[in-house]
Amino acid sequence: MTDNEKAIFKIIVSDGVEGTGQPGTPPMIIGPTLTLNMPVVPTALSFNVAVLAYKMDFSEPQKLQLSIISHDKPTESIQTIAGNLPAMTGPVGTMVFNFGVHNTVFHKVGAYDVLVSINDKEVARDTFWTTNTGSTNGTNKDISRD
Repeated sequence: MTDNEKAIFKIIVSDGVEGTGQPGTPPMIIGPTLTLNMPVVPTALSFNVAVLAYKMDFSEPQKLQLSIISHDKPTESIQTIAGNLPAMTGPVGTMVFNFGVHNTVFHKVGAYDVLVSINDKEVARDTFWTTNTGSTNGTNKDISRD
């Protein structure tokens, strides 16, 4: 088992990501945000989650997992994406993992967590919010921070 306790992780939620077309050049994050706009509630949203890792140990294969969790139900994931990372030799430096999160159903406005795990151990967590920009059954509601 690898040791990623000294690694540094940052999470960025965004509208999307665009490749630069240059080998070895990191992609450009488009529209980083703290809130995702919902035109109707409930709705399905697609967005990007970039996980930046520095000083991560890549010497052994590892399991990388991203989960989206509602603050209302912190033990239930509304979306999970997982994959296996092969072992890599030599220095890696900073690595960016981009997760395209597609058609995730959000039943209400409010706070959600992005949880990143390596080998089933949480290494990073951050909060984002959904905001209603339209209507909820005929009523206008905005962001809830509960």
